[in-house]
Amino acid sequence: MTHLKVKFFLYSPHFTSKIVQSYNMGKITIKVKNLKGLKLISEDKRQTLIEIVHLHQIDWMHACGKKGRCTTCKAIILEGEENFEPLTRAEQKMIDRNKLRKNERLSCQAIPKGNVLVNVPKMYQLPHMQYGEESET
Repeated sequence: MTHLKVKFFLYSPHFTSKIVQSYNMGKITIKVKNLKGLKLISEDKRQTLIEIVHLHQIDWMHACGKKGRCTTCKAIILEGEENFEPLTRAEQKMIDRNKLRKNERLSCQAIPKGNVLVNVPKMYQLPHMQYGEESET
Protein backbone atom coordinates (compact mmCIF):
# COMPACT_ATOMS: atom_id res chain seq x y z
CA MET A 1 0.00 0.00 0.00
CA THR A 2 1.40 3.39 -1.02
CA HIS A 3 1.03 6.41 1.25
CA LEU A 4 0.87 9.95 -0.10
CA LYS A 5 2.72 12.54 1.95
CA VAL A 6 0.69 15.76 2.11
CA LYS A 7 1.67 19.02 3.81
CA PHE A 8 -0.75 21.85 4.51
CA PHE A 9 0.18 25.41 5.41
CA LEU A 10 -2.36 28.15 6.11
CA TYR A 11 -1.15 31.75 6.25
CA SER A 12 -3.70 34.49 6.86
CA PRO A 13 -2.58 38.06 7.60
CA HIS A 14 -5.18 40.70 6.75
CA PHE A 15 -7.63 38.24 5.17
CA THR A 16 -5.08 36.92 2.70
CA SER A 17 -4.56 33.20 2.94
CA LYS A 18 -2.37 30.87 1.00
CA ILE A 19 -2.66 27.13 0.79
CA VAL A 20 0.48 25.21 -0.04
CA GLN A 21 0.06 21.56 -0.80
CA SER A 22 3.22 19.64 -1.56
CA TYR A 23 1.58 17.32 -4.11
CA ASN A 24 0.25 20.02 -6.49
CA MET A 25 2.63 22.99 -6.75
CA GLY A 26 2.35 25.96 -9.12
CA LYS A 27 0.81 29.33 -8.28
CA ILE A 28 -2.50 30.44 -9.73
CA THR A 29 -3.45 34.12 -9.55
CA ILE A 30 -7.13 35.06 -9.52
CA LYS A 31 -7.86 38.77 -9.90
CA VAL A 32 -11.34 40.14 -9.24
CA LYS A 33 -11.39 43.41 -11.19
CA ASN A 34 -14.50 44.96 -9.63
CA LEU A 35 -13.37 44.12 -6.09
CA LYS A 36 -10.67 46.77 -6.27
CA GLY A 37 -8.46 44.48 -8.31
CA LEU A 38 -8.38 41.92 -5.50
CA LYS A 39 -5.59 39.41 -6.14
CA LEU A 40 -5.90 35.88 -4.74
CA ILE A 41 -3.14 33.28 -4.87
CA SER A 42 -3.73 29.54 -4.79
CA GLU A 43 -1.32 26.68 -5.22
CA ASP A 44 -3.97 23.95 -5.33
CA LYS A 45 -5.12 23.37 -8.89
CA ARG A 46 -8.06 21.24 -7.77
CA GLN A 47 -10.07 23.95 -6.01
CA THR A 48 -13.03 25.72 -7.57
CA LEU A 49 -13.00 29.47 -8.00
CA ILE A 50 -15.40 29.96 -5.08
CA GLU A 51 -13.32 27.72 -2.80
CA ILE A 52 -10.27 29.89 -3.49
CA VAL A 53 -12.28 33.06 -2.86
CA HIS A 54 -13.68 31.72 0.42
CA LEU A 55 -10.23 30.56 1.59
CA HIS A 56 -9.22 34.22 1.32
CA GLN A 57 -12.12 35.24 3.59
CA ILE A 58 -13.99 36.99 0.73
CA ASP A 59 -17.78 36.69 0.46
CA TRP A 60 -19.21 35.54 -2.88
CA MET A 61 -22.90 34.81 -3.33
CA HIS A 62 -23.99 31.17 -3.64
CA ALA A 63 -27.64 30.33 -2.99
CA CYS A 64 -27.65 26.59 -3.76
CA GLY A 65 -24.82 25.61 -1.44
CA LYS A 66 -22.22 25.43 -4.24
CA LYS A 67 -23.94 22.56 -6.03
CA GLY A 68 -24.25 24.15 -9.51
CA ARG A 69 -28.05 24.35 -9.34
CA CYS A 70 -28.37 28.14 -9.66
CA THR A 71 -26.37 30.97 -11.18
CA THR A 72 -25.89 33.21 -8.12
CA CYS A 73 -22.18 32.39 -7.94
CA LYS A 74 -21.65 33.35 -11.57
CA ALA A 75 -18.31 34.94 -12.55
CA ILE A 76 -17.69 36.94 -15.72
CA ILE A 77 -14.40 35.84 -17.24
CA LEU A 78 -12.51 38.87 -18.56
CA GLU A 79 -9.17 37.16 -19.21
CA GLY A 80 -7.89 33.60 -19.05
CA GLU A 81 -10.93 31.65 -20.23
CA GLU A 82 -8.54 29.01 -21.52
CA ASN A 83 -7.09 28.66 -18.01
CA PHE A 84 -10.14 26.85 -16.63
CA GLU A 85 -10.94 23.17 -16.68
CA PRO A 86 -13.66 22.27 -19.23
CA LEU A 87 -17.31 23.09 -18.47
CA THR A 88 -19.01 20.78 -15.99
CA ARG A 89 -22.33 19.10 -16.70
CA ALA A 90 -24.05 21.62 -14.39
CA GLU A 91 -22.55 24.55 -16.30
CA GLN A 92 -23.52 23.04 -19.65
CA LYS A 93 -27.12 22.72 -18.42
CA MET A 94 -27.12 26.41 -17.49
CA ILE A 95 -25.78 27.33 -20.94
CA ASP A 96 -28.46 25.17 -22.58
CA ARG A 97 -31.10 27.02 -20.52
CA ASN A 98 -29.61 30.42 -21.53
CA LYS A 99 -28.65 31.18 -17.92
CA LEU A 100 -24.90 31.37 -18.63
CA ARG A 101 -23.14 33.17 -21.48
CA LYS A 102 -19.95 32.02 -23.20
CA ASN A 103 -17.73 34.26 -21.04
CA GLU A 104 -19.39 33.23 -17.75
CA ARG A 105 -18.71 30.34 -15.42
CA LEU A 106 -20.24 29.08 -12.18
CA SER A 107 -17.61 29.81 -9.55
CA CYS A 108 -18.72 26.71 -7.61
CA GLN A 109 -17.92 24.51 -10.61
CA ALA A 110 -15.08 26.26 -12.47
CA ILE A 111 -11.59 25.08 -11.57
CA PRO A 112 -8.84 27.48 -12.59
CA LYS A 113 -5.61 25.87 -13.74
CA GLY A 114 -3.86 29.16 -14.55
CA ASN A 115 -4.16 32.92 -14.07
CA VAL A 116 -7.58 34.53 -14.61
CA LEU A 117 -9.26 37.94 -14.37
CA VAL A 118 -12.94 37.90 -13.37
CA ASN A 119 -15.79 40.21 -12.37
CA VAL A 120 -18.75 39.66 -10.06
CA PRO A 121 -21.95 40.39 -12.05
CA LYS A 122 -23.82 43.44 -10.78
CA MET A 123 -26.98 41.34 -10.25
CA TYR A 124 -25.17 39.09 -7.74
CA GLN A 125 -23.08 41.61 -5.83
CA LEU A 126 -23.49 41.42 -2.07
CA PRO A 127 -24.65 44.63 -0.34
CA HIS A 128 -21.91 44.59 2.34
CA MET A 129 -19.06 44.30 -0.17
CA GLN A 130 -17.49 47.32 -1.87
CA TYR A 131 -17.40 46.86 -5.63
CA GLY A 132 -15.73 49.15 -8.12
CA GLU A 133 -17.42 50.83 -11.05
CA GLU A 134 -15.80 48.55 -13.59
CA SER A 135 -18.38 45.85 -12.82
CA GLU A 136 -20.19 44.28 -15.74
CA THR A 137 -23.72 42.91 -15.90
